[in-house]
Amino acid sequence: MGLGILRRAVGGLVEKPKPKQPVPDKDGANQVTPVEVQPLVPHRKPGCIGMLFGLACWVVALVGWAFALVAILHFPDFAEFQKIILGSAFGLATFAAFLAGRGKPILLMIIVAAVAAAFYTSPASPSRTWAGEHEYQGALVTTNDTVVIEGFRNFKHDPDDQKEGWTERTIDPAEITGVDFFVQPFMQWNARPEILISFTLSNGPPVSVSIEARREEGEEFNPLNAVFRQLELIYVIGHEKDFLGALSYQLETPVYLLRSKLTAEQARALFDALTAEAKGLIESAKYFNPIWRNSTAILARHLHELGLAELKPDWRMGIPGHADEWLLSLGLIDFEGDIAAAREKLKIQEVGIWELDHGAWSEMIRGQVE
Repeated sequence: MGLGILRRAVGGLVEKPKPKQPVPDKDGANQVTPVEVQPLVPHRKPGCIGMLFGLACWVVALVGWAFALVAILHFPDFAEFQKIILGSAFGLATFAAFLAGRGKPILLMIIVAAVAAAFYTSPASPSRTWAGEHEYQGALVTTNDTVVIEGFRNFKHDPDDQKEGWTERTIDPAEITGVDFFVQPFMQWNARPEILISFTLSNGPPVSVSIEARREEGEEFNPLNAVFRQLELIYVIGHEKDFLGALSYQLETPVYLLRSKLTAEQARALFDALTAEAKGLIESAKYFNPIWRNSTAILARHLHELGLAELKPDWRMGIPGHADEWLLSLGLIDFEGDIAAAREKLKIQEVGIWELDHGAWSEMIRGQVE
């Protein structure tokens, strides 16, 4: 045992002595020949590429192990004590596998892959006790000419008269004249969207679509929870005055109005795409993700599918604080100048004129940037 430890310590430089078989002498007696020791042969060490590959395997395995452990602790629809039990069992099982496999990272990778497969195939749930502002995933009834939105949000944010409210509104897509984007570039991940999509109508106030992380009652937004599939996706449809009033009254981050160059036909196509996906979420819920399934990334996908913008990797779609800059880079905004000039010119100065009706309020907002 000691020799084995020594051999491992010196890297296999010495081979164990191998005595030769006894050779009989002339008188028939056995004569043992001297023990021959094999020459010292240096053990072949792995090259730089092999060492880097081995290190990379370990890094991947350990990062994956940590990810899998956190994923277990965030499994949806599991009680806290169940998550703790599963997490502890996972830690012990992987440690035992590590010892049994003499430290080979491939075992960790296999276990991590199994956990990730189970975690990422768990379906989202539309049935929870939702926060008041996310109580309804607006049901849409589409006919040949109109879209009836059941659960059209109409909250009041007047400091002297705050009230939650839901109503029903019928939209004729043929009356859509354009689309504007209200952008609030947060400097941190937030449950609220950075981009509010607002469709102007020839007959009536604008209708707005807000793509958000759907929170349960009493739940606070946490980007880690969102990454680990704790928040569902929701398309909230409602009045422009409601959404902008909430953004500017509850948060101190500036809001900018970016008027788009999209034609009425293109705006209608975008409206149809958004309402179709909102209707699909009622039948099959999806998870929100702050990086690749947020308001900016979803808008980018829709614009690409409609042939209005090229979908290409852009860090500004996943990192908060740059949604307005990303929109300007697409060439779809009716403004000439850089982002600094846009933020100075297109900033909304006042939203708190609550006595105006929805149509007059929206005209007042647009008048501030024209």
